[in-house]
Amino acid sequence: MVKRNKSHFVTREETRVERYPWGPHDWLCRPDLVDSDGLLMVRVEVPRTEGIPFHLHPGMEEIIYVLQGKAEQWVGEEVRILQTGEIAHIPADTVHATFNAGRGALKLLCVNGKPEETGASLVDVQDEEPWCSIRSLGSARLSEKLQVLKLARKKPGAGGRETRRTLESVRSAARNASSVRAKNSRDRQRRGKDS
Repeated sequence: MVKRNKSHFVTREETRVERYPWGPHDWLCRPDLVDSDGLLMVRVEVPRTEGIPFHLHPGMEEIIYVLQGKAEQWVGEEVRILQTGEIAHIPADTVHATFNAGRGALKLLCVNGKPEETGASLVDVQDEEPWCSIRSLGSARLSEKLQVLKLARKKPGAGGRETRRTLESVRSAARNASSVRAKNSRDRQRRGKDS
């Protein structure tokens, strides 16, 4: 990390890198880099099968722009698959998460507005319902994740038998689909060698 005075420009060498379990964060704009208290900008690389867990930013809006790859993007209870060149707008105080839905690295550019109040800039909610149930489904289809979300919302506490049964059947379906994909891949590789 290069020591510097605040400037209007940030070079590659001057970025601040923070490492998280879901990938490195290259900070390009924040108060210790530029003379701006109103904006934050970070480039994030999310490895295959990883994701940025469910969280929210108190009093801060965010824009997430997909530089490369495919993202399963949650904004509240809405979910979309975003491709390169697409964005998600996250209103202040809204739970959101971004998961790598592609085969390679997912690269994002995230811009946050100035928080309305001082205090925590990130609140982790990944262990709260319904978010922990959704994430526990891993690579299940979005329709199955939305079904679990719908059931969890019907029942306060989200711990009823019906929700657990649905979670287990969706997890089982996801495991079976994963096994079928792996078998199909092996079969294609064998056919390629036989040619």
